[in-house]
Amino acid sequence: MTTHATDLKNRLRVAPDDILITPWAKNFVDERAPLPEKSQGIIGQDRAMDALKLGIELEAPGYNVYVCGESGTGRTSTVKDVLAIYRRARKPLLDRCYVMSFKNPDRPRLLEFPAGIGGKFRADMDKLLDRIKKEVQSIFDATDYAKRREKLQKQYERRQRNRVQRFENALKKQGFALAQGREGPSGRPEVAPVIKGKLLSIQDVQNLVESGKFKADVFQKMMVVLEQKRSELEVMMGSIRKENREFEERLRQLDRDTFSSTIGDLVAEVGERYTPFAGQVPDPRPSKDRPHETMPQKLASYLNEIRENLIENLDIFRETESQDGEQAADRRAQYQEQTVNYRVNVVLDNTGREQCPIVQETSTTFHNLFGAIERPYEDASHGGAHFTTIKGGSVLMADGGFLIVNAADVFGEAGVWKALKRMLRHRQLEIQNLEAPGYAPPTALKPEPIAVDVKVIMIGDDEAYRMLYALEDDFKKIFKVKSEFDTEMNLEADNVAKYLSFITRAVREEKLRVLDKDAVLAVVEYGIRLTQDRRKISTRFWFVADLLREANHFAGEEGHAEITRADVEKAIHERRRRFGLDEDRVQEEFERGQLIVETTGTAAGTVNGLTVYDLGDHHFGRPVRITASVAVGRGGIVNIERRAGLSGAVYDKGVMILTGFLMERFGRSAPINLRASITLEQSYGGVEGDSASSAEVYALLSALSGLPVDQSIAVTGSVNQKGEIQPVGGATFKVEGFYDVCRSRGLSGAQGVMIPRRNVEHLVLRPEVERAVKDGTFHVWAVDTIDEGIEILTGVPAGAAGPDARYPEGTVNSLAARRLAEMNSLLKQRRPETSAFAKAAADK
Repeated sequence: MTTHATDLKNRLRVAPDDILITPWAKNFVDERAPLPEKSQGIIGQDRAMDALKLGIELEAPGYNVYVCGESGTGRTSTVKDVLAIYRRARKPLLDRCYVMSFKNPDRPRLLEFPAGIGGKFRADMDKLLDRIKKEVQSIFDATDYAKRREKLQKQYERRQRNRVQRFENALKKQGFALAQGREGPSGRPEVAPVIKGKLLSIQDVQNLVESGKFKADVFQKMMVVLEQKRSELEVMMGSIRKENREFEERLRQLDRDTFSSTIGDLVAEVGERYTPFAGQVPDPRPSKDRPHETMPQKLASYLNEIRENLIENLDIFRETESQDGEQAADRRAQYQEQTVNYRVNVVLDNTGREQCPIVQETSTTFHNLFGAIERPYEDASHGGAHFTTIKGGSVLMADGGFLIVNAADVFGEAGVWKALKRMLRHRQLEIQNLEAPGYAPPTALKPEPIAVDVKVIMIGDDEAYRMLYALEDDFKKIFKVKSEFDTEMNLEADNVAKYLSFITRAVREEKLRVLDKDAVLAVVEYGIRLTQDRRKISTRFWFVADLLREANHFAGEEGHAEITRADVEKAIHERRRRFGLDEDRVQEEFERGQLIVETTGTAAGTVNGLTVYDLGDHHFGRPVRITASVAVGRGGIVNIERRAGLSGAVYDKGVMILTGFLMERFGRSAPINLRASITLEQSYGGVEGDSASSAEVYALLSALSGLPVDQSIAVTGSVNQKGEIQPVGGATFKVEGFYDVCRSRGLSGAQGVMIPRRNVEHLVLRPEVERAVKDGTFHVWAVDTIDEGIEILTGVPAGAAGPDARYPEGTVNSLAARRLAEMNSLLKQRRPETSAFAKAAADK
């Protein structure tokens, strides 16, 4: 290695003070100050808070809120806390009741009252029935009523008896009489002949004629008269039936005259009591059903129908005889069934509820949200639905307030999204059963719609929001506010103070051990590590809370009165161990030599790249060998991963940039003709990302120049066409991954990782790796350009191009340029047909 390269390597080595996290974290933690006594509320979500507050306070259609962000950022708990802070009465709460519509039974009426009145109205309607029953029965039992009823009944009975008697007398004179019909005692009467004092049937007389005991001509005359008398009987019976109807109507009129005043007064008392309450209900928005009907008008109309129907059905309240035992129980059940149409179904009772309800629906089914019309199982196929079986749901409970739902549940349940957007768009709730396979068949019952004013707060992820915004036109109209929760906040003293307040709150609420000063610092360091950025600290407080619980557990095992740094670090270590089975298996493959990566020596065209394994609940880095081969030809750079169908679009782009880099660096003075292949060895799964592109450039330059690359150094970083090194993700995992492989083989003191300079601030290494960097047994180099990187890897100066686009002799670039020129010359010396063949093969 040249002196220049050695000096550059030393200069670009990252100083331990720029990596150690504990001194860095101490800059933001005042170790002299005690932990805050109280929590400082919502932490690190100012942007989300402002949006949420706008959605909560702005009373206009469509200003519902979609809260998005990663799980663990406290979205749901924050929403609840914010609602508790900012909520105010959006409108007076109402009780909702469904009652019978006697004129249209399939369209139950909706009655609304101020909060707490609906239940009282139901109870008073039940009492009304009891009072009517008592009053009606007392009148039924009264002597005066009984006499009037008996007099009317006797009058009709006497009239009908006289009529029948006159008819029977006429029959007797002509040899006939009335006989009971075949249907039994209740059957209709028939005209039958009387012969020799005996009442016979026509069949009997025919038998006598056939046996010669009765003259046929007399029988014929008898049949003529019989048909005449039968006709007269029909006329008489029709008259009697008409009189019976008249009698029943006279009885009903008697009942109306007798009971109308009593029932009317009792019903009027209810009206007088509840009409003022109904008057407190705001007038509903006009609808096609009742465009101008106010709630007092609806109540008056309903009570008038009740009064009229009760008068027509007084027998419901009549007790004809004393009953006991099973008879009494049966009668009570019958009475309940007969009076069910006069009952009140309170589907929303706001008694004692706060003026701004907050409802979180955790089981977002159609019926739980929007209510249902229940039916007994045995009646499900026979239309057993009734207005008393209407049930409300979470939307109704949240009226005048807020409904919190989960986006995945809303779009995962049949019919929910369609009904939710219809409700929000029209601001009314129609309680119906879901018409979908597997659900109860539809019912003809159609309850009157309920005007609702609900603000919906939907909690979901960013991907779902973008998809809905792009594909669902109604979504952007009814969810106009996006409240986006970040997973991190700036690492500043004020934010760290809030972070510490969260620790205080968690310790207090969960009754954990108090943390000592060093343990607090360790938790702050963990929060920084979660972000993979030394300038940020995590707002995924779910993970921090878990760390505190687990550290408290290990402190208990060790008998510590307080949680110490050792307890926190053990909790972090044990968590990594719990989720690290795959990491250990991959590490074992390196230790056994099954995954081939050299950590000492040199090799041409071979560079140690770095990859990150993303398992969802666990991330870790490991090295991968990247090799490049070059040959004479016109094929350009061949991406083996792409040819094998294993690479993603971003990875492919990174490889394509290599062509641009070669053109920029070596193609300004001469054409570039080469055929090169690049691959990630022993990589059999999908590959994505461009973080290996700088390593691929190094491998290609090494293959072109013939200079070997130091295998004790691993590389990450993307490159642009100008040769500038760009930052990549997962730098910490990659450094730690190469460290783990080197440590298992024994640290030589020369090993380390080369990263983009812009990634230095992202390094938040494990304490073990930090110590190795501090002790000088492991290193981190930070580079800005390909030239800096290739010098560190080869120990040879890269070389800068002069005015003539030539590079100094002996440099990496000059050697690579010479090799390209040689290949170009060799290609020109070939026969044209051979070159054409080579080009055709390359094109294929």
